Amino acid sequence: MAVIANEDIIVAKGVNHDVGSASQPLPVLRDINLRVADGEIVAIVGPSGCGKTTFLNLVAGLERLQTGSLLRNGDAPRSNSKDKTGYMFARDALLPWRTTLENVSLPLEIARINKRDREARAEQALASVGLADRLNSYRSQLSQGMRQRVALARTLVTEPRLLLLDEPFGALDAQTRIAMQELLLEVLDRYRATVLLVTHDLGEAITLADRVVLFSRRPASVTAVYEVRLSRPRQAIALQSDPEFHLIYETIWKALGSEVRAVEGVS
Repeated sequence: MAVIANEDIIVAKGVNHDVGSASQPLPVLRDINLRVADGEIVAIVGPSGCGKTTFLNLVAGLERLQTGSLLRNGDAPRSNSKDKTGYMFARDALLPWRTTLENVSLPLEIARINKRDREARAEQALASVGLADRLNSYRSQLSQGMRQRVALARTLVTEPRLLLLDEPFGALDAQTRIAMQELLLEVLDRYRATVLLVTHDLGEAITLADRVVLFSRRPASVTAVYEVRLSRPRQAIALQSDPEFHLIYETIWKALGSEVRAVEGVS
């Protein structure tokens, strides 16, 4: 394994990516340069459709790198890697015929962990997200917020070193979304992990992250990186009345808003 300078978990240099055909390529990413250090929480924001999820999929190894250099834990990203990377999607993707316990234990089952151990670890993961009393519930018996908590438990059960989160709370209503942000802050205080988060919600990015990376409109490039110097532990509700939170929000929104308006054709 290659040695990572300063213990960077993710190192992207000059990453470019196109979609479409060879004769009619559509540029999505252009010269993306980004480092994410061990234990850091980094959020990516940008206009809709700019390529944020595409970049996350490249880091996850779900899409093939076209040009540039991209390392995850010192190696080229692979979806079937054993380097302890967890990916949580916007939708819960729970299997409706399995109980919450069975859904959460699925990654351990695939890894051929014995039943007794995987169920014990799944129970612990569900307890960590406040669902110790719903082990035998099915997807249809859970609210959307509960489903996302099960999905989070399933992501955490393998004890990942790196968490990739793609709009994990995007399908939730505003109140449930804030509750999930609170829960994730609590969980991340207990689980030491590096996090790369993609979100459309600037407030969510600032609430959770140590740094916020701004992607431009497509083809996306990194236009700015903002340090979030809010103290930890954080509480999502308390931050709503924090002047520093609003100052950071206004600063980033000025740049993000101009990119969004450019996409929408609004001057």
